This record gives sequence, C-alpha cells and structure tokens, in this order.
Amino acid sequence: MTYMKQNPGKVRGSSTGVGSVGFFNFEVIRMETGNAINMIPFKGASPALTALLGGHVETSALAFGLVSPHVKAGKLRVLLTSQKVPESPDIPTLKQLGYKRDIMSVRFVFYLPVGVPDSVKKVLVPAIEKAVKTPEVVNAIQQIGAIEDFVPGEEFKKMTIDEYGMVRQFMKTSAAEGK
Repeated sequence: MTYMKQNPGKVRGSSTGVGSVGFFNFEVIRMETGNAINMIPFKGASPALTALLGGHVETSALAFGLVSPHVKAGKLRVLLTSQKVPESPDIPTLKQLGYKRDIMSVRFVFYLPVGVPDSVKKVLVPAIEKAVKTPEVVNAIQQIGAIEDFVPGEEFKKMTIDEYGMVRQFMKTSAAEGK
C-alpha cells in the first residue's frame, strides 16, 4: 500500500475482466485505501496469472488455489486475502489492516428452488453441513486452495444482500466519477 501511495497510478493489476470478483476487489482496495489499481482485464484466470508471472502487471486478484504453487515455488507473494487461510495465517485481510471492508471471494453455494417445503430443508441443510465438514471433504476443498466456511442460508442471504449493496454503491460512485 505504501508503494501505491508513493506512486499513484503506477500499479497495474490483472483480473478476469470488468465485473469479475477481481475487478470489484480492486474497487474495494481503491475505496478503502484511496489507492487505485489500473485494472488490466484478461479472458480468464490463466492469462491473468501469466501476465503476473511474466512481469506485465504488478499485482493480480486471483484464487489462492491458482497462485499457491507459484507462492510455494517462491515466484509470487500473497499480500492480502479475503479471509484467513489456515496454512498462511500471516497473510492479512483488509479488516486486519484497519479498514472497514474486506475484499471479496468466490463462493460455492447450494441453492434450492423457491417453494421447497421446510420439511425437506430441515433434512437437507444439516446433511449438507455435516458432509461439508467431514475431514475428507475439508481436505478436498483445501487441496484446491479453497476454505470450508459453511454459512447457514439466512446468514448467507444477509451477506449476499450486503455485498449486492456494496456493489451498487461502487457502480454509483464509478458512474459519478465518470469511470
């Protein structure tokens, strides 16, 4: 963040495109820190990673599982994460650095159609939670660089509504700034 403050407009960041999670993470960083990252959109995570590894950009907002082998090989360094990663507890979140918002992450979610009876949900939801928390599934999730973080439906709904509101605010702010 210090480099960005001392060199405004110099940091280029690869992402998987306008409207992607990475794009919004660059916006969260700009809104929280006042430091803008010049987003360079790519057609997918692999080209965005290649640009980072090749030195064509200074930063990127990519999934931990994708960059993890390059971090282990000493080719990349993780500066910030959306949530704590058990095997890398020293990597901070924005909130840990004193900001009010964290960057976003991609979530895997089980959805049901509207109208599914409560009797079905009362059986299905605990079964999914139990399955997701088994050591085998947790290990499989960690192997792809993700984190098991089961959130009950109503809590997830609130998170989604809050995140949607944040994205709407970004869009209003960007439109007002002429971006």
